[in-house]
Amino acid sequence: MLKHNIWVIKLGGSLIGSPYLGTWLAAIAGISSSARVVIVPGGGLFADAVRTAQSELKVDDAVAHYMALLGMRQFGLALVALCKPWCTTTLMSVSSIKARASIGGICVWDPCDPYLDRSPLPKDWRVTSDSLSLWLCGELCDSRLLLVKSAPPQSRPGDLIYLAESQFIDAYFPILRMTIDRPGWWLESSHANALADLVLGNQSSARYAGEL
Repeated sequence: MLKHNIWVIKLGGSLIGSPYLGTWLAAIAGISSSARVVIVPGGGLFADAVRTAQSELKVDDAVAHYMALLGMRQFGLALVALCKPWCTTTLMSVSSIKARASIGGICVWDPCDPYLDRSPLPKDWRVTSDSLSLWLCGELCDSRLLLVKSAPPQSRPGDLIYLAESQFIDAYFPILRMTIDRPGWWLESSHANALADLVLGNQSSARYAGEL
């Protein structure tokens, strides 16, 4: 029986090349029998390449935003391959995820989902995989959010404005958070071992997880 229907877990692009990526995928596989998991891929080096390309090509932010989504999609394709045999075999749209919401397991969201085009989210660099993860969480009933981050914030306040100003989360996240009421946390990439406790509601994860 699923304790919570869906956990939306953003795996940041900083995990590309990190020794912690495999640990996170194993931890997610370990909870997939007790929670439905939707992975949101970060942009990482793919998004960095877009920033460089935008500077050279002089394209506007809307074009660069879609290029960055394509970059996230590339990491997503890699995650689908790395998650076998626990994961669905293709990237999934919001509609497909909703259709499978009552089934345990792992899927990876497709950042180039046409459903996203109908959202009110800005198409610029204020929106990264952080806000996209929160938006996706808001589209799914009984969902909870987890952002996996490469490092902790400079301090641990609950002030989202501070976290955005210090670039721990993206600039649009605090604005979007005012309209999406879902439980949310962050964990450092080195603390994948706390995931199971967080999902099960055990207090032992509290010293590692920060609330959003």
